[in-house]
Amino acid sequence: VTIIGIILSTALICAVAGVFSSFQKTIVKSYEKEPGNFHVNYKNVPEHEIKYIINNREVEKFFYTQDVGYSKLSGSKNENKPYLHLMEYDEVALREGGVHLISGRLPKNSNELLISKHIETNGGVKYNVGDKIKIKVGKRMSNGEELDESNPFNYEVYNEEKQEYESNKNTETIENTVQREFTIVGVIQRLSYQVETYNSPGYTVITLMDNINERSNVYVKYKNPRKAYNLIKDVQKVDKMDEIYRGKYNLLVNTELLMFSGVARSEGTMNVVYGLIAIVIGIIIVASVFVIRNSFAISVSERMKQIGMISSVGATKKQIKKSVLYEGFILGIIGIPLGILSGVFATYILI
Repeated sequence: VTIIGIILSTALICAVAGVFSSFQKTIVKSYEKEPGNFHVNYKNVPEHEIKYIINNREVEKFFYTQDVGYSKLSGSKNENKPYLHLMEYDEVALREGGVHLISGRLPKNSNELLISKHIETNGGVKYNVGDKIKIKVGKRMSNGEELDESNPFNYEVYNEEKQEYESNKNTETIENTVQREFTIVGVIQRLSYQVETYNSPGYTVITLMDNINERSNVYVKYKNPRKAYNLIKDVQKVDKMDEIYRGKYNLLVNTELLMFSGVARSEGTMNVVYGLIAIVIGIIIVASVFVIRNSFAISVSERMKQIGMISSVGATKKQIKKSVLYEGFILGIIGIPLGILSGVFATYILI
C-alpha cells in the first residue's frame, strides 16, 4: 500500500509538470508558425548595415523580406483597402515567416505569386491558381511624402493652405510605377497583423526575392531566447547602426514567442502560470507526505511486537530508526521510478 501511495504521488507530480511543459511547447510552436519563427524583426535596414545584425555568434537563423510597392486592385469592394501590397520573401522566409498555404505551392522564382484569400473574402475580388496578372507597382505618395503600411488609406492630414484637415485619399497617388506580370501559384491565409495590420491599405501578395535591395526587413532568431533583449540593445549601441537608435527605422519584437519561451520584459503572465503550477505541486506533495507518513505509522504500529523483540535482544533506538529509514529507502527505490514511468505514461495518454 505504501509503494502504491509513492507511485501515485510521484505520478501526479510528473503528470502535472509534463502537461504544463507540453502546453508551453505547444504555445511556443504556435507562435513560431504565427507570426513566424523569429525573435526580432529589424525593419527597413540599409543593405550595408545588415552585417551588424546577422554576423553575431548568438544568431541561430535569419531571413529577409522586402516591401516592393503598391498597385491598385481593380474591383476592390473595401474602400479602405484599394491596393495590392507586393512583398518579396527569400526561401527561408517562405518556410519560417508565417506563410500558410491554402492551395497551390510556394513560388520558385520572381515571376510567380502568392495571393491572400483575404482578397476574395474581404475585397470581393477572386483569383485562381494558374491565373496570370499584370500590375503596375509603385510608391504611395501624398503631398510629396512616401506612405507605408503604417499609413491607412483613408486618414486625415492637415492642409496648411486650407488650414483644415482633409482625407489623404484625395491627394494619394501611386508614383514611379513599374509594370510586372505574375503567374499565381498559391493561395495563402491572411498574414499576421505584424505584416498586414488591420488598418493596412493593401492586401499582401508575395513573390520570391531575387536579391537584396537598398533596404530590407531582417528577421532574426537567437540561439538563447533569454539573451534576446540584451542582444537587441547591443545592436542598437553599434555606432554604425545609429539609425535604429535614433528611430529612423524601427524594430518589432515577437514578444509572445519570447514570453512563452520563459523570457519577457513583463513576466507577469508566466509568473502567474508558474505560481499556479507550484501551488498544485505543493498541494500534491503535502497530501502525499501525510498519506505516506500515515501508511508508515500504521506499518510500524502493526509490528510493535517485532520491534519489541529486536529491542529486547539489545537493539538501540538508533538502530531501530535506521532500520525503518532503510525500509523507507527501499520502498522509495521501488516506488519513485515506477511513479515517474506512470506519470510519463499518464501524460502521454492525456496529450
